[in-house]
Amino acid sequence: MNQKLYAIPRMGSYTSLIINGLRELGLNMIDTPLITEKTIKLGVKHSPEMICMPFKVTLGTFIECVENGATDLIMWNQCGTCRFRQYYKIQDLIMKELGYKFNMHIVRPRHLLSDLKKLNKNNSYLKISNTIRKNWDEIKQMENNYNSEINAENINIGLVGEIYTLLEPKVNNDIIHKLRKYKVKVHTFVNVIHLVKASFGLELFKFKEARGYLDGGELGGHAVHNIKDTLFFTRNNIDGIVHVMPLTCMPESTIEPILNEICYDAKIPLLRIYIDETNSELNLETRLETFTELIKRKKCEIVI
Repeated sequence: MNQKLYAIPRMGSYTSLIINGLRELGLNMIDTPLITEKTIKLGVKHSPEMICMPFKVTLGTFIECVENGATDLIMWNQCGTCRFRQYYKIQDLIMKELGYKFNMHIVRPRHLLSDLKKLNKNNSYLKISNTIRKNWDEIKQMENNYNSEINAENINIGLVGEIYTLLEPKVNNDIIHKLRKYKVKVHTFVNVIHLVKASFGLELFKFKEARGYLDGGELGGHAVHNIKDTLFFTRNNIDGIVHVMPLTCMPESTIEPILNEICYDAKIPLLRIYIDETNSELNLETRLETFTELIKRKKCEIVI
């Protein structure tokens, strides 16, 4: 029997941590290739036209992984109300219609131990738990090193938006690096710990005010989190907010008027960046430079 080769989609700077953790559990992982223009074109070619950018990019990545020898693909599934929940089903269907041979596996937060054990039945639940704890600590350390307090003496920009679009630099044209190039401090709460806690329904009390902007029920993706984060930023020395979202993303589109209202009432500038395969890096740089320069002028006028 041929040896199984597993692969996951890229998840920004978390990719190597996740791959190493799965290797510790005895899975033969291939290194997920970097996202390139070829990756994006592959995903766009075989995706429904109006589906969101994260779907297209992860589909292109999976195709490249299988072409590089992967026999088994692993997709995270948080079982929420966003169409992300259906990614693995649709991608499995598309790729098998294209003739690719592989097995698709899902890992769900509420079934994490059992889902990981299915991938390698030789692992004990104790070993799986210890591996998760070790990698969780590494992720927390990485995120603690990244996030810093909002100091009013700096020019501070808050980032909100869909998690994959914000975490994968190739998808967002490395927006964080570009903002830092203009000598601003970048702050965001969009990270993996944020995602996992939300998947388990933790810290629900923090979302009470944010949910007040909605007419009850649930809104998929990270929409409610972004309302909460925007409210926090407008009350804590932020000078401007950038909302990064995939074009056609239903949850992020739904909260656009809400974020507009919050920022308008707080007199905080808001820049919205739509992400799809037609984005121009030069256009993005021009918009970010103009946005940050206007904020710097405004802050100087206030100081004077």
